Amino acid sequence: MWPLEPEFIKTVFPYSKIKEPITGASTDSRAILDNQMFIALKGERFDGHNYLMDLFKNGLKCALVSEEWAQNAPEELKEKLLYKGDSVQGLRELAQAFRKRVPFPVIGIGGSNGKTTTKEMLAALLSGRQQRITKTEKSENGYIGVAKTIIQNAHTPLENIGALVLEIGIDQKKAMASHMELAQPDCVLLTALGPEHLEGLGGWNEAIQEEIELFKLSKGKPRIWQLSESKIWDFSDLVEEQDCFVIYEEDISRGSNAFGRSKLSDFNLLHWHMETDRPDRTVIYARWIEKAKDSKLLCFTVPLPGLHNANNFALALAAALHLGWTHEEVLKGWKNFEVPPMRSRIIYLKENICLFDDCYNASPSSMKAAFASLDHGDWRQRKKILVLGDMLDLGAESLKWHLDILPALLAISHATIFLYGEAMGKIYLALNDKLKSRIFHIATSDDPVKRLEESGFALTDSIILVKGSRGMQLERVVKHLETKYTSS
Repeated sequence: MWPLEPEFIKTVFPYSKIKEPITGASTDSRAILDNQMFIALKGERFDGHNYLMDLFKNGLKCALVSEEWAQNAPEELKEKLLYKGDSVQGLRELAQAFRKRVPFPVIGIGGSNGKTTTKEMLAALLSGRQQRITKTEKSENGYIGVAKTIIQNAHTPLENIGALVLEIGIDQKKAMASHMELAQPDCVLLTALGPEHLEGLGGWNEAIQEEIELFKLSKGKPRIWQLSESKIWDFSDLVEEQDCFVIYEEDISRGSNAFGRSKLSDFNLLHWHMETDRPDRTVIYARWIEKAKDSKLLCFTVPLPGLHNANNFALALAAALHLGWTHEEVLKGWKNFEVPPMRSRIIYLKENICLFDDCYNASPSSMKAAFASLDHGDWRQRKKILVLGDMLDLGAESLKWHLDILPALLAISHATIFLYGEAMGKIYLALNDKLKSRIFHIATSDDPVKRLEESGFALTDSIILVKGSRGMQLERVVKHLETKYTSS
């Protein structure tokens, strides 16, 4: 917890000569306050070390820098420097030590997709107490992001923190073990185990093994198991008495078969089902069954489409209740939920256009989930226009997984489809001439906004899904549509 005393700082950075407490930190040179440290990170397109001299001239008291920069720094500045290896290593060393000072629970969320939405859901549910809930900002869930989340400036005794919801992302082997060593979460949950980040992880099996380390390395701590994710249940031998199960009504037989009804009663359970036919939202009834206690029925409206978002809500709700939040607290907290940008966001525009903005990320499983939402309820008979970008970071298996979504894509009724990017172009080449009358390809070098406009297709009365990996930058399509068709 901030502030950090000079004695503590020296335990992390033995060469420290800092003499005053440090009250916070920032990687943004424009956001440094008095008695805070600047963390000089270096990336492919930026180098925070370039701002150091001006910051010191303006009164900066402390900076975390690379060891190389520190060794070549002017003598008069060396007493203001902290270093250990490169600045990312120094940041992670600081975060690992800082974590030991954190008195509130840290909840870790892993999985191949749905992490950010689940994080926002859980943070909202937990916010029903008179305490602040801190969380990962945006999707900063990698080597830098996990460390920044732990040391965020809100973590002071004055803020009365109730919990930290920490998103944990992996894109290479051994990453989960590294994050777990730093974060040491008090409770963990896995959203899904689909094929994603295969570029650095290898095949799907390797990705699953890496994600499941979140549970393996949390032995003895509560883990929230979702029966709807069949791949997770391949590791059910890891289950311990402190764990919790989340069971969708259609999966109850799976739980019974895996453990037997008598054994299921030894655990806290969240048994839930949906009662709505609206494609843009879901009404969820959840029965919380605590072992040796009475059950409680709760009802929530989730303003997001699809079974996958309902699954993630149930997972977040189970985590909050399992950690001791009351029914009244989670119901109160849920009122604070806001749909995160570019993730299953439904926007109603002029001319009866419904924009389905899901362009932040894409994987085979999340693509199929979005497709399923399009043919649900009163959307089933609506005209649909899809703008789909490449699913990036699938490595050598990219073609396999792009072709894998083809049956679900072709099953969508009343759809005109624009496939954007090199990998999506390979799907297009696999189509016959008849299908090419309603499916079109946009090369990576082309502007998808311009092609959509030039296509001549009327957007009136349509559902428009925009989805692709972040690197495809399809938010420009969303921005264009919002600007053109927003009601005045």
